[in-house]
Amino acid sequence: MKKNLLSILLIGTVSFQTFSQSKIFLPNAVYNRMKAKGELKPDVQYIPVGDHQPTAALPATQQRSHTVNQEKGGGLPVCNCIVPIDNTFSVAEFNGATPPDYRSDDGSTSAKTIPFDFCLFGTNYTQIYINNNGNITLDGAYGGYSATGFPSSSFVMVAPFWADVDTRNPGSGLVYYKITPTYAIIKWDGVARYDSTSDLLNTFQVIITDGNDPVLPFGNNISFCYGDMQWTTGYGGTAGFGGSGATVGVNKGDGIASIQIGQFNAPGIAYDGSFGNYDGVDFLDKQSFYSNFCVGTNMAPVASGLSNCDTIKMCGTGDTLYLKEEFLAPEAGQNTTVSVNLNGTPNATVISNVSGNSAYAIVRIIATAANAGVHTITFIGTDNGIPVGSTIINSNIFVDTSSVTALNPHISGTTQFCQGDSSVLSVTPTTYDNYVWSTVSSGLSTTVNASGMYFVTATLNGCSKSASTQVTVHPAATPSISGFPFTCSGSGNVTMLYSDSLIYNSYLWSNTNTNDTIYTGTGIYYLTVINAFGCTGSDTITVTPIAGNVMTTLAGNTITANFSGAMYQWINCSAGNTPIPGETNQSYTAVASGNYAVIVTNGVCTDTSACTAIVVTGIHENNFNNTVTIAPNPFTYQTVITFGEEQKNCTVKILDVLGKEIFSKVFEERKKQIIIDKGEMTKGIYFIQLIMENKSVMNKKIIVQ
Repeated sequence: MKKNLLSILLIGTVSFQTFSQSKIFLPNAVYNRMKAKGELKPDVQYIPVGDHQPTAALPATQQRSHTVNQEKGGGLPVCNCIVPIDNTFSVAEFNGATPPDYRSDDGSTSAKTIPFDFCLFGTNYTQIYINNNGNITLDGAYGGYSATGFPSSSFVMVAPFWADVDTRNPGSGLVYYKITPTYAIIKWDGVARYDSTSDLLNTFQVIITDGNDPVLPFGNNISFCYGDMQWTTGYGGTAGFGGSGATVGVNKGDGIASIQIGQFNAPGIAYDGSFGNYDGVDFLDKQSFYSNFCVGTNMAPVASGLSNCDTIKMCGTGDTLYLKEEFLAPEAGQNTTVSVNLNGTPNATVISNVSGNSAYAIVRIIATAANAGVHTITFIGTDNGIPVGSTIINSNIFVDTSSVTALNPHISGTTQFCQGDSSVLSVTPTTYDNYVWSTVSSGLSTTVNASGMYFVTATLNGCSKSASTQVTVHPAATPSISGFPFTCSGSGNVTMLYSDSLIYNSYLWSNTNTNDTIYTGTGIYYLTVINAFGCTGSDTITVTPIAGNVMTTLAGNTITANFSGAMYQWINCSAGNTPIPGETNQSYTAVASGNYAVIVTNGVCTDTSACTAIVVTGIHENNFNNTVTIAPNPFTYQTVITFGEEQKNCTVKILDVLGKEIFSKVFEERKKQIIIDKGEMTKGIYFIQLIMENKSVMNKKIIVQ
């Protein structure tokens, strides 16, 4: 399915990785007209062509890179790396299928020996399995039809388009292969999807080599190449899309090493990188990807936007054209930078250049008599992988000042809105041939939700022109109601509520007050504000009586009041609600078992929480704990506390599980043993607290049976 790309004038372009003399192929008519007008540049080699596509060979290069839609080495057609089927190809003999076509669903061939070492992630392979579902595997046949993302530990796979291919319908094309002494080509030629359909067809191929054959640019051993791509999903999809879709990439099979170019399950040209959302399959139309996967896992950035085979024609003096090229690193976490060479093009300006895992640059060109003719703008995306990978895009611009066309696109729509909202930008007139937005969407409209410059390029009768607009997203209004959300006991008492420190243009409370501060009683209150940009925001708060609402939470031996920003006084409920000296923070950590509460004061409001029992266990604040024994324990009538050495002025307290003190006595005389009678204690668990003369404390659990 063809992408809605800009008009393609040139038959092809050969692009080198230096900025020496360029080659540009021009249709005969265009070449003759430019020559007659003196518009041919002396530093450019022009090659006039007819309807056929010439062939040529790329020079060798030591730098790992891939160039989208560029001529491939070994005599492949310019701007079309797809190898035509001839009598050197064979139909893939899928097991269980019927010759001579071997039409299949989920089939695989037997192992096929390749007479060269194909290196993948450091391992050499000499046999492959061709799988009907858009991939080859190196460790055994694989019929999986629901594509998953990479990496995976389930298979060693090279996947130009792993999807649910089904060639059983006679309207579907077939799978072909060609094996030579130094390279192999596997081509899925116009193949359909499950379940035996023929309405949508995909053409794609993979080439693997020994790393030296010139069928690929020097130093590369894998290429993916695409013709017209029309579907993504068989089983689990709807009308060829949705569901698990298709995966493009290379997988080592160890669950770690892999390269994923993308996952596709939708129509259109949208592409947001290797690990983003599902992408549009039309992005792959006429694309090609190269790399060497023998010595590493770094792949050059993937280009999205312009193509080396595109020549964009401008037809009106004063017209503006925006060129945006985006490069996305297939590896997560890599940083990509973009360099732009205007190659001396007059009235061309780089207006934006942004680095990142997804990087892009935008060039603006204004057509004038000074730049009439053909110009080349070069974009190079370079990552920081090891080794460094780069991708080169040469975009050709033909400024034809002799043409006249009624091309004047205009963008309309809301260009200022609040954060969290979005706007639909539309283009008029709606009668042009194609529209491509800077958001990578096509059609008459696009949705935006961020500040920036947006443009649409319209095409009519081979001429292109851009229109732009600036979108501003204003900060949202985010009010926050503060204050003490409680009133004192009794009717008529009020509390103060106020907005946060941000200044807003207007305030409206649910009680119709329009100040930033209100005094109110109990109830639910709403505040709506409008900031200087007209953005609206709101907040709500519930005010309740403070009586009965002062609560605490317990974590270990630390108890905390639920109110913040108030005054506090902790009290010992077990000692007649006696204030604990110095304990005036929001939290209190008990040093002894007992019942505790907090008095909270905020302004004129005061309330006391319920008492909370704290049993302090595991606190050993002395150095004699291991020398103290209590036996027998459990006991029925009495038990004996035995110290490692004699103690005097020792206080013995017994508390129940709720922290209530039921016994307390100070033993002033020096003793090594203290006898504890059951007394009025009933069966259950109790805690003995020993407070020594030096103020050290020890707690022990006892059981009365």
